[in-house]
Amino acid sequence: MSGATVPVTDQQTLAAMIAEGEAVRHGAEDAALRAAQRLAEEPGTFSPQAVQIAVGLCPVGGPTDRNAVLFSQTFLDGFRQLVHRSLQADPRVAYGIADSMHQDGVRMWPAAQEWGSGWTAAAYWNGAVAAVFCDPSSEIYVEELLGRVRQGWTALAELAADYAHVAQGDRGDARVVVVFNREHAGVTSLPRGVPTQPARRPTTLVPGSEGDMASLERELRRGFGEPALEG
Repeated sequence: MSGATVPVTDQQTLAAMIAEGEAVRHGAEDAALRAAQRLAEEPGTFSPQAVQIAVGLCPVGGPTDRNAVLFSQTFLDGFRQLVHRSLQADPRVAYGIADSMHQDGVRMWPAAQEWGSGWTAAAYWNGAVAAVFCDPSSEIYVEELLGRVRQGWTALAELAADYAHVAQGDRGDARVVVVFNREHAGVTSLPRGVPTQPARRPTTLVPGSEGDMASLERELRRGFGEPALEG
């Protein structure tokens, strides 16, 4: 029948298709990790020593000509509005947004940071997005860190969906990575330890990823030395 999907029956062809899909997914995870690490090393107006957490997220797939999206006025306006709305250090105070444009990406952050703390977000030409939260304070609590992870992840999922042009109703396959700065004085002072490896998760962009976030939080709690069981 014309227009019908033809099933793949050749085992070699099927194996090649599966391998290709896995390579694309692993590539998205690697891109998310590199984005998080890069922004942690270059957190805009903050010192890298003040970075507490870095979150990276990359859709699996997206527009072919990403530069045409990344450097479009429509995307940049949406990026700015998102940071203003969702990445304020204190949601009760909304500062204006500053930005810096580079050859392969764009960074944005609230223009004023009380007590030297705040978010910086970035979108890169390869489709990955990242956010880092910076605060030089040596007094940190696990619940606060987990809340920041959730705040960054939620904002990045929305940003990545806009970047990847995820259709309304399409879940948007993606990979997310969370990295803690083990050289931050406050992070290293947590009494039961700190996650030693980046946390990695398959996730979706639209609709929300509540189940994924809850699973990641349990993993991170175990990394902080707290009991947290699955299921």
